[in-house]
Amino acid sequence: MDDFVDVALRYYQDEMYFESLMRKYRVDYVVRKKDYQGEKYLKREVKIGEFYVFRIVEEK
Repeated sequence: MDDFVDVALRYYQDEMYFESLMRKYRVDYVVRKKDYQGEKYLKREVKIGEFYVFRIVEEK
């Protein structure tokens, strides 16, 4: 299980790879506890309790 967590964290921390996965699988929204960290592909929509909801934005 630790190996899986290590691999998942590596991919999640690679912003370009993570963004490409979201586009590939057509993810529209992301919900997480971490606030906006300057990711160009995310737009914060709302904060609900301790969670943030972000919409995936298309590059033009």
